[in-house]
Amino acid sequence: MAKFTKFAIAPSGLLVYRSTGKKAPTNYIVKNKTVYHKGRKIGTVGKGTIKEQKNIAKIDKKRKIVKPKIIKQPHDFTFSEFAEIKKIQPYIKEPAIINVDQQSLINYSSAINSAVESGFISKEEGNELLNEFRKANREERAELWDSLEGFYDEIGFDYFD
Repeated sequence: MAKFTKFAIAPSGLLVYRSTGKKAPTNYIVKNKTVYHKGRKIGTVGKGTIKEQKNIAKIDKKRKIVKPKIIKQPHDFTFSEFAEIKKIQPYIKEPAIINVDQQSLINYSSAINSAVESGFISKEEGNELLNEFRKANREERAELWDSLEGFYDEIGFDYFD
């Protein structure tokens, strides 16, 4: 007949070995005073002798109980103020799908922005080109893209690779 390990429940509620008072692994499962590991019975939970109870209580008292970490609040506002702000502020829904014209405007503005940051054109020229692009229809936008590509080729800036 197999011998089973004797366990006890410490005052803190942890499952411990009765003989040593050490904490048992957390993957042990207790059902009806029986301890299981991976579906197999490995021991039983009991009260223990007076000496064992004192030893378990003494060790449990020394055991460090892990306390949850305290989350520090940002200095600017409290969480209650943040909740009030969220209630007041309407939810902004972004479009689920960006259409072709919107994507083209994003790409064109990115190309203009990179040219301005590189110093190939001034901010004013970039703003003028972007305003023309916003007002243009699809055929005119295609012409603006072609002129922009030609501009990059002339100055030696290879944006479209």
